[in-house]
Amino acid sequence: MHLILVFVKTTINFIIIIMLTSLISCDDGQYMGDYTSQRPQFLDVLGTYKFKEQTIQESLTFKEANTSFITLKADGSFIANNILNLMGDTSKYVSKQGLIITTGRWKLDVDSVETSWGTKKPHWGIRLTSAPESISFIGFLGSSSPYELIVNYSDPDLNEVMLFKKK
Repeated sequence: MHLILVFVKTTINFIIIIMLTSLISCDDGQYMGDYTSQRPQFLDVLGTYKFKEQTIQESLTFKEANTSFITLKADGSFIANNILNLMGDTSKYVSKQGLIITTGRWKLDVDSVETSWGTKKPHWGIRLTSAPESISFIGFLGSSSPYELIVNYSDPDLNEVMLFKKK
């Protein structure tokens, strides 16, 4: 009888551990945990952000990576140069190489992202005017300066992003 009770307790504990492990392992995407959730200071985000990496495809050739950048100026203007265009936008903002090159105005803005738990999480970033839809909102990564920029090309869980590091 004692052996049966030990077996039942062990089985129940094992089932609880499996259930907790599956709940904890719900994926919110590789970068969502680093999204900037508090409003950054205006002066902390000014500057030029150079291309760091992209996670869309390993085989995606990106010869212009060394000239890919986003500059946020204190007067509220921005320059975006050689940003990957993965949304099929063929507007006036797209170069012959299929990359986005544009200028315009920017402002701090907050977006919200739904986590795997169904809750909304704030994500601070910049809203760009005069830019194609695929880069109209670019998020910040990090909890303090220097921030990085993240361009999400799809659902955050898919981790299809382009990252920029402040230089």
